[in-house]
Amino acid sequence: MTTTKHREVARLDRVPLPVEAARVGVTGWQIARTGARVVKNLASRGTLQQKIVKQIPQTFADLGPTYVKFCSRRSSSRSRRRSPTSAPPT
Repeated sequence: MTTTKHREVARLDRVPLPVEAARVGVTGWQIARTGARVVKNLASRGTLQQKIVKQIPQTFADLGPTYVKFCSRRSSSRSRRRSPTSAPPT
């Protein structure tokens, strides 16, 4: 029987509070910009939901690669996929 060596868990440094606050601020700013783009298009045709969904790709592009990776991983997770036998939404 062979023994398995366990790898050491990586230790991450703590993020300084001002850096974390800046990241949260930038995220909030991008969400506010998305809201402004949706409000600007309220008079156009389509439902509010369609207008919001249309802005999501641009919002994640504005937020940068970290959020794009998060979005792609989340959308490809098992809980987000419908089974092939499920009924289409009505």
